[in-house]
Amino acid sequence: QYRLDLASTATGMELANRDNQLRNIVARPDNPPAIAITAPQPFLKIRPDDAVTVGYLGTDDFGIVGIEAIVQVDDKSPETIKMPLTGLDRTKIAGEWKLVVADHLVAARVSDLDARRITYQFKATDNCEPTPHTTLSAKQVLELDRSVGSIAARQEQEKARDLAAAIRKAQERLAEDRRQLEELQKAGKAQPLTTQQKEALENIKQDLAKTVQE
Repeated sequence: QYRLDLASTATGMELANRDNQLRNIVARPDNPPAIAITAPQPFLKIRPDDAVTVGYLGTDDFGIVGIEAIVQVDDKSPETIKMPLTGLDRTKIAGEWKLVVADHLVAARVSDLDARRITYQFKATDNCEPTPHTTLSAKQVLELDRSVGSIAARQEQEKARDLAAAIRKAQERLAEDRRQLEELQKAGKAQPLTTQQKEALENIKQDLAKTVQE
């Protein structure tokens, strides 16, 4: 706790505080940072001549001073790579790093014919004094397999599947909207549309506009 008292340098003059209330100083604990891999999935098959983009997210209550990738080929010694820190806000750092398989095989002095897997994770360090906190992310695995397609080819295939699924969904919605519209047209010929039917017609219009935009 603290309090400020007024004091005068003039002889015989006394000053009194209007506010003598004690103030509290609350120290916030410095918690360890958090670090997570956001992409790709925890286990992935990849060609020895391929590369994968790894996404990561580090957070801390006061600030991160370092993020490192730790890469290990089979049972060889791990390799540590420092990630660049960008931006002024060091309490939340999101980034991407390209893991080139061949580079790490060379660093580990392992042939692409002998290597079986690459294990990787990230380490975050905060600015706590006098001893910084460090946190490790969960480990993820790249299994080396020459028989699989490239990451880029598989991503294009996945995009094509997603697009086909979106088209099927849009077709189903259009078919349902058409069925409802035909029912409303038949009802409108017999008698004026009710308030509920008018609302249904408006919903169909909105749904059609949304489907076209998607």
